[in-house]
Amino acid sequence: MEAFEQRIEQVLNENSEWPGSADEMWIEISSQLQPEAKKRLWTSRPAWLGAAAAATVLLAIMLHTVSTPVPPETPDTAEISPMRTYNFSMLAEPQVHHPGDQVEIALNSFPAAEPEKDFGLRLVVWQDSGTEQIIVSETVLDDEALLGRPSLTVSAPTEPGIYRFVVEGTIRDGSGFSQVFADLTIRVE
Repeated sequence: MEAFEQRIEQVLNENSEWPGSADEMWIEISSQLQPEAKKRLWTSRPAWLGAAAAATVLLAIMLHTVSTPVPPETPDTAEISPMRTYNFSMLAEPQVHHPGDQVEIALNSFPAAEPEKDFGLRLVVWQDSGTEQIIVSETVLDDEALLGRPSLTVSAPTEPGIYRFVVEGTIRDGSGFSQVFADLTIRVE
């Protein structure tokens, strides 16, 4: 406290011969005696305010850079190779039979809903002429004779060539229905 009183005394001695009014002298003296902590923040610009403004701008630039997607670079057209697709179907060699041989066709069946149209099994025999397939014969099969059997035995055609046998249809299996399908390709020599 004594240091403050000495400071008051010193300021009064320095300003004892004041040419202006007493009010002006008091304003001058009080501003010199006022401690640094009581000065208004808006009258002086602290250094941290500039640093905070710079950090805010930097943060805004970083957020904009991160949130804006960068489109991928497009390669030169010379670097792009044309897209090629290859389709290799591994077809099994057809079974070889002689004219009139007995051919066994494995039947596949699975549960099915009640058919909307008439149901039954049919065997369609196709001949491959190289450019197209021609129907050679179409036969309606006996449902009850095939019920529960794993295969169907038919005779091979009498003419040489490649033939495709297709069995398809729906049969009544006890209280429900079963969808039956089979497909077999043979070569008659």
